[in-house]
Amino acid sequence: MGYNRFRWWTNSRYRTRPLKQTALLLLKIRNGDFDYSPYFREAKDNEELYQEMYNDFIESSLIKSEFHLHVEAHQHSKMKRIKARKLLEEADLEEYKRLRRLRDELSREFGKDLWDDIFPEFDGTMEDLYHTYKKRLGLKQGPSEVAISLGRKTTKGLI
Repeated sequence: MGYNRFRWWTNSRYRTRPLKQTALLLLKIRNGDFDYSPYFREAKDNEELYQEMYNDFIESSLIKSEFHLHVEAHQHSKMKRIKARKLLEEADLEEYKRLRRLRDELSREFGKDLWDDIFPEFDGTMEDLYHTYKKRLGLKQGPSEVAISLGRKTTKGLI
């Protein structure tokens, strides 16, 4: 991805391509469509880069005044910190959207919204959440699992 003046704060290094909207929920979960937002990792990288640039400037600078030294070091590396803050902001927004989409798709898949019952004490992977929904409803196989086992056309090239 080249430079995009509207998305200058990200290089999308950690992104995976999401599956189509028509793909089965279980396949989307396995693809990582609902995983932790990659912006969080990118923000952490930028914060570490900021700190590294700041420390390098302080070590190599010839400025005598302690105050001016820190001001100049911050000015030298501030874009990395700005990028990190912007990435955290976007990560929070994207994380909310991903969780909302997951909740909606789980409700659509199983015909019932159990999110408020399951999620507060849940501690596992997204696939575990799918199986927890399935167990709570007393199903042996979820709708996506049935479609995968039958080899439906919506699974073609994805398994």
